[in-house]
Amino acid sequence: MQYSKISLYPEIAAAAVKAQQTVNSDERRVEDDLADSLEDVGRTKQQQEGVVPAEVESVTEVQVQVVQEFVRDVNEEEELMNEEEEMMNEEEAMNEEEYYGNEGDDDDGEEEEFEDEDENDDDDEEDDENGQVDEEKYFFEPEQPKHRGQEPTLPLIAAFSQWRLHKTLAYLDTWISETLDIVSAELTSTTETDEINPAAPLSNSTAAAATPLTPRYARWIFSCLLFLDEYLSADQMSDLRNLAKTCVKIVIWQVATGRVGPDGQGVDERQEEMRVNAWIVHRAICGGWAQHDLLQDAESMLGQLA
Repeated sequence: MQYSKISLYPEIAAAAVKAQQTVNSDERRVEDDLADSLEDVGRTKQQQEGVVPAEVESVTEVQVQVVQEFVRDVNEEEELMNEEEEMMNEEEAMNEEEYYGNEGDDDDGEEEEFEDEDENDDDDEEDDENGQVDEEKYFFEPEQPKHRGQEPTLPLIAAFSQWRLHKTLAYLDTWISETLDIVSAELTSTTETDEINPAAPLSNSTAAAATPLTPRYARWIFSCLLFLDEYLSADQMSDLRNLAKTCVKIVIWQVATGRVGPDGQGVDERQEEMRVNAWIVHRAICGGWAQHDLLQDAESMLGQLA
């Protein structure tokens, strides 16, 4: 009977058996890990293919229900919007039909209107030729607030833009200058024949014309200057300087016509108020926008009258 050499050394044999057992256990552990990995791969593949466990499938059904409800709500909103759009289109179509259907009637109405205007013009010409006015046709309605000028209230002026403030001042300057030119022309034509007595009372029409800078105009100018920007463009500054020069022309006109006495005061309350307002506007522009050269110009112009 033959024996292997390892049987002669029992310690070596025990160590070899132990080593073999360790190798076997490691192999089993590797196989278990490989099996787990294969199971994970298979589960992932099933999930990708739509085959999921029962607990996951129940959660997915809830999510699907929520999504379906959301889609249903969106579809309902779209249907409502489409219905509203159709109704609007129908209304527009009906309005267009009414407009184009009545267009011919409107043209006929306009022609009749023009004919009535022509008849009225003919009647006016006949009245002018006869020198008589039909009192039943023309009448003056009672004075109402709409006939009075608008006062420059604080909320009204505060709502103005800078462009509107500048345009308002420019319009006021134009109206005052035109009135001053008219009064000066009437004064020139009157002085050729008669002498003017500044102390004599003025008629209503003459008194109104002799006040180029009315108290209401002055209040509008003060209010607009209060809200006007400190820094203006060249064109805006030029218009503002013209307004200051117009105020000086008013004072010169008052002095030349004797409406301001030798003591520098107006001959009546109306002329004195206009003189004061003109100087206040002039000084406000000179001081508020640093146009100090206008003061020297005013002094030289008034010095020529002395």
